[in-house]
Amino acid sequence: MRLGVRASILWVLMALGSASFPATLEAQDAAPDAEAIPEPPAEGGADAEAASEATAEAPPVEATTPPVALRRLVVIDAAAIGVAPVVAQVTTDIMRRTGAAMGYEVVLPEATVAAAQRIRMPYPPAPADLWRVSWAASAHRGAFARIWAEGGQYHIEITVASMDGQGPWYGRDTAGADDLREVVERLTRSILPPPEMWMPTAGAPPLPGETTTTTVPGTRPIAVRPERTAREALAHPSGRDGRRWRRPLPELRRFSLTLQTEASIGATEGSFYNHYAGVRLDVRITREFAVGAYFAYVNLDGRDQRVSSVHVAVMGEYRIRPSNDLDLTIPIRLSVGYLAFNGPVGRVSGGLAYGFDEHWEIAADLLAPTLYFLPDRVAFAFDFGLELTYKF
Repeated sequence: MRLGVRASILWVLMALGSASFPATLEAQDAAPDAEAIPEPPAEGGADAEAASEATAEAPPVEATTPPVALRRLVVIDAAAIGVAPVVAQVTTDIMRRTGAAMGYEVVLPEATVAAAQRIRMPYPPAPADLWRVSWAASAHRGAFARIWAEGGQYHIEITVASMDGQGPWYGRDTAGADDLREVVERLTRSILPPPEMWMPTAGAPPLPGETTTTTVPGTRPIAVRPERTAREALAHPSGRDGRRWRRPLPELRRFSLTLQTEASIGATEGSFYNHYAGVRLDVRITREFAVGAYFAYVNLDGRDQRVSSVHVAVMGEYRIRPSNDLDLTIPIRLSVGYLAFNGPVGRVSGGLAYGFDEHWEIAADLLAPTLYFLPDRVAFAFDFGLELTYKF
């Protein structure tokens, strides 16, 4: 009798348990895969309407392969620069899913935010900040992406820092709204080394679960020469267009304030020397084009003695970037202005500009032919200028 009662109770419990599983599975199947991705704007403008519609949360990251390697990955939320926030949310989610599929243990978003707050990480993070937050999150590697729109396409830029002393690695690609997920996944796999590629150096701090082997159970060893670094192994990732990934472009900052000094040496009959000391405010329309307003005090070579005046001008600028390996550009400027008590002034210049920091830049106008439209004649001069710019 007692055995029959126990069997009845056990049967009831098993029936209740089995009845609860289908509801759980249906709830998981009903979870949305990701938010709808808006079409990229023609020129990097913010898509506020699409951002307001993106209210659904992405599902939690689940590893699609067994965690065979004790490697942790922290993914910082992607930075959306002039595009809808939903685009950054989708990019971050795909990076986390791809890392989990590659065999990483992905740090949860809540733990990622806590680690960033603990070290007061600036946003967007530089590679050094990405290394620091990886350490704070007890992760072996950290990844971060920037995404913006230009020319009707999304531009994705991914940075990966590694605690084994290698890297950092960079990668960039373009995508539309339809293939953004596929491009982000492919780019992440190209830039992020596999978990088993781990070459700690003497200066790398230990991490929880760290091992020095380059293989894991159930996988084939990677044939990497001791002198061959992970950077060299990933120097030519299989991108869509076969290009070698270069140093990412600096973040586009719309405004800049410039302190400028300029020497103007007359080249026509009745040579003269004028000197400018001024300030210029620029607004950058795109990464290549900018407009600005200029105001300067001018010390002029007068008829009998040195005299003072003021100069105001408006300017248009186009920048040529010969290489992505250095933040070195060639600014070509055209300005028209007015020199008080003298007349209109026209100026064309070409030079070099170097950004030694994300906010600061130095530049020189090496060739600047200038026309002074005086009341009685037109004077021609060659100018040479030096500049210090703060970008914000």
